[in-house]
Amino acid sequence: MADHLAIQARDYIASELAGIATIVKSRVFPIQQTALPAIAVDLGECAMEVVAADNSSGVLIQSLQALNLNIYVADTTLDTGVPVDLDAELWRIITQIESTLGADSTINGLIKFSYPSGIQTPEREEAEVPHAKVILEYTLEFYHRANAPDVSS
Repeated sequence: MADHLAIQARDYIASELAGIATIVKSRVFPIQQTALPAIAVDLGECAMEVVAADNSSGVLIQSLQALNLNIYVADTTLDTGVPVDLDAELWRIITQIESTLGADSTINGLIKFSYPSGIQTPEREEAEVPHAKVILEYTLEFYHRANAPDVSS
């Protein structure tokens, strides 16, 4: 059996975004400053609903899976001597992500549809090196049989 559809979609998205920034598929923090800018690809909550059930084909489930793209940038002015506009850098990365994922809303045919569903801007924390974080939220909609969560229906 292959990985759950949500894991397959997360991994595919991570590979598609690899050219934009360092990709992290782990909840282990902190991310080292040398790895910034970085995108932590994280699965969030998943709402599931039975949309069909019968004796011959089983239970069909619709899933709305949250995918959080935690984007981190750091001020590298001290290292490079060139001032960094953290907000501009965050928005540059967001634009690249939305362009990349918007070009393939079915995530290589794995799911029915994906779309951006929100942006969170957490309060900036005190740190040795100024940094910023934004969470770009996506919703992944897919259908699968209850007995086959690794295959799209």
